[in-house]
Amino acid sequence: MQFRILCLALFFLFSGISGRSQTRLSLLTCGPGEQMYALFGHTAIRVQDSLRGTDHVFNFGVFDFDTPNFTWKFMRGTLMYKLDIQEFQGFLPEYQYEGRSVIEQELLLDEADEAAIIAFLAENYQSDKRYYRYDFFFDNCSTRTRDVFEKVLKERLKYRFPESESLPTFRDMIDPFIGHDSWLDFGIDILLGAPTDWTADERGQMFLPAFLSSNLAYGVVDETRPLLSPPVTFLEPALGNGTGAMVKPAWVFWLLLPFFALMWAYLPKIRQVLILDAVFWIFYGLVGCLIAFMWFGTSHLATNSNWNLLWLNPLQFAVGISLLLRPRAKWLPLFGWLQFLCLLAYLIAWQATSLEMHFASIPLIILLVLQSLRLADFKIKRPKNPDFLK
Repeated sequence: MQFRILCLALFFLFSGISGRSQTRLSLLTCGPGEQMYALFGHTAIRVQDSLRGTDHVFNFGVFDFDTPNFTWKFMRGTLMYKLDIQEFQGFLPEYQYEGRSVIEQELLLDEADEAAIIAFLAENYQSDKRYYRYDFFFDNCSTRTRDVFEKVLKERLKYRFPESESLPTFRDMIDPFIGHDSWLDFGIDILLGAPTDWTADERGQMFLPAFLSSNLAYGVVDETRPLLSPPVTFLEPALGNGTGAMVKPAWVFWLLLPFFALMWAYLPKIRQVLILDAVFWIFYGLVGCLIAFMWFGTSHLATNSNWNLLWLNPLQFAVGISLLLRPRAKWLPLFGWLQFLCLLAYLIAWQATSLEMHFASIPLIILLVLQSLRLADFKIKRPKNPDFLK
């Protein structure tokens, strides 16, 4: 509570800024951390006043772990983030402890612009604007920081980006932070939808703190004055690049492919194999349930329009249960053909659009093709009274 009172007092002081104040504003860019929420780095605005001896950080990336139903709200994308303030002397040690880099770039603004930015931050802190619904690509700590400068400086701020022959997608941009072909990379690729494959222009790239830092460096105020000074390093990264998981998902799935294919070809009616079929469909169906939930049950834009639902869908769970309880159900062969057609549609969309497919997905899709054809022909090939039904 005392800290909140300090923050409010700070704003009253800032609201009375005059020419006698010696303020300095800067952009802080923090490197990636080991925790999932820290994988993409962080950004904040530092406000110093040497005359009053204050040094604070305005941070748009704060959320409250004590929020009721925190995990459920986080998963559904309804958790409210907020603008908060902390003293710089408490901000820096956190990143030093976590072994993360911190760089600073001073905002090269006159006193009037500095005062306008501080007033804008103060107004946002003291109103409902302080809270916002987080969106990974379009409304996060990094884009909010960019928006502060754009809303205060308006048309006086222009970007002089160099010409580029091609622009990356959002998926291209996050991949280096996750680790190529890691289990996390595979899982995220499965759960993220079509918006992830949209092209990110230079302004859109600023959703990542590192690109906010580099792309704002092309900003110019009043046609001549650079927005930012060159970066100064406070902390070097102590984290290594890491070797990632020793066992890659692609290795596992490609090794499983011939094993299952041979087993289905030579042992099609063994009880254990048929039970394994059920487990196969249940597993795919559970992943499909998660994809469907992230698309239809959450507010995350990044998980919308996920066409992986064509080959990973909740109905597959029902197939697995039916194989265990009612293996002669008449709808199973029909579903096998339907699933096969959905796979064809997915592969056509993959070739015809910007849809991206993770390399580790290929053996899983091949397995599903084989299982779909096996299910479609199940009624013809199985004996009338298989041993496992007696």
